[in-house]
Amino acid sequence: MKKDGFLASILRAVVEEEKKKVTIKRPDIVFNQKKQLWYMLMNEVDREANDAEDRADVQ
Repeated sequence: MKKDGFLASILRAVVEEEKKKVTIKRPDIVFNQKKQLWYMLMNEVDREANDAEDRADVQ
């Protein structure tokens, strides 16, 4: 995040706030597992969409 600007400063502030939250609160293992499952599902959906686009481009 070398760029300076309004959006970069907002992003840095959000990241710093999230870092503080992570260090303060106890880890929620169940929530983390649900979040990992959600990300895995979204990656699979994106992969399928990209594969469909690639197949359409080949034809």
